[in-house]
Amino acid sequence: MKKLLTMILVLSMVVAMTACGGNSEAGNEESKIDDEKPAEESGNGGEKKVLNIGLSWVPGNLDPIESWNSWVLCRVGCGENLVQIDENAEFKPVVAESYERLDDKTVVFIIREGVYFHNGTKVDAAACKASIERALAAEDRSELKFPCQEILAEGMTLTITTSEPFATLVNNLSDPFYIIVDAKAAQEEGFANKPITTGAFKVVEFTPDEGIKLVKHDQHWSGPIQVDEINASYMSDGSTRSLALQSGELDVTQRLEARDVDILEENPEFSVQRGPNLRVVFIRPNMDREYMQDKNLRMAIHYGIDQKTYAEKIVGAQPANGPFYDQLPFAAEKEMPFTYYTEKAKELLDEAGFTDSDGDGIREYKGENLHLSYLLKGDNCGDTVNIATDIQAQLKEIGLELELNIVENYSDMVSAGEF
Repeated sequence: MKKLLTMILVLSMVVAMTACGGNSEAGNEESKIDDEKPAEESGNGGEKKVLNIGLSWVPGNLDPIESWNSWVLCRVGCGENLVQIDENAEFKPVVAESYERLDDKTVVFIIREGVYFHNGTKVDAAACKASIERALAAEDRSELKFPCQEILAEGMTLTITTSEPFATLVNNLSDPFYIIVDAKAAQEEGFANKPITTGAFKVVEFTPDEGIKLVKHDQHWSGPIQVDEINASYMSDGSTRSLALQSGELDVTQRLEARDVDILEENPEFSVQRGPNLRVVFIRPNMDREYMQDKNLRMAIHYGIDQKTYAEKIVGAQPANGPFYDQLPFAAEKEMPFTYYTEKAKELLDEAGFTDSDGDGIREYKGENLHLSYLLKGDNCGDTVNIATDIQAQLKEIGLELELNIVENYSDMVSAGEF
């Protein structure tokens, strides 16, 4: 028996629910029942408007500076940043009414008048400063930190200066990680389950692995909120969320699989809204593996998989030609560098010495079967698993064996270099 060599390819796919009204060709969908659905009656004889949301993921707590918790707060209308990215992939003012870049190290934000935290505390520049500093001191999400030299707060004016030119400062601050919270309240017990933020809805109950209950924030800066309550339920399976929409159990959901969106679009009772999505599905090779340092092997994998079909037929998106969404100003303007071409893939593998000497269908490296292992996050949607399954089948055609491993401790394995 030949010893098996192992490489793990990492697939990362994070899909957020976008605002309505964007490019219908993007791969992210949000589906909801028509707004004219009758509201539920409240116990006092009046009408209470309740919105039922289906979430694809609910974290262990709601502190926005831990892991990716902040994304859930944005999805349920609880969290707001100084600025956020709208459905046209442009910055829009939120807690800050405006901002100006003075030079390549300095950005000034004017905080909006009339913004209040859920506990009634008025939001000013000092409150925003404390919130941002809390995020910068967090242990998680180091990729979003910026080289902060100084943050000055004077009334409603917030000035952030970096220690070196940092062109993506505003972009970083628009990530939900920098949701504005009451930093004083964050020191109190219970904040992680009921965070004090500025959004249109505030958390009144949170149950890990089950969901979140919210009520409208009567002091929200935008004016009267048209929905009284939100029930956000955790439903991990996309098809389950789709069925819950169709049965009336849910009014809104996100991260649906492409086939379910097609079904909902054919039903006149539903409104399907699509918007641009900055997320990219990518394969990350472990370059510490000696064989992955061989350019021919990496190119063969590119030629051996049908990226265009995955994007257009499985996900309902568009094939990427780089790590950035093509509407961003710094995205690549070239066509896809690789097309699906199995004969070219086989030729490259032969040239590099990855051959099948015993005819078992598996190519070898230094006399040993080359066994590739594909690592996926346990909470990835079904479309992501479907892509991985197709990759497995197509790589087999060029003599590369691929094992699919769906794990819950994905981040830990990547951080430890176990891939």
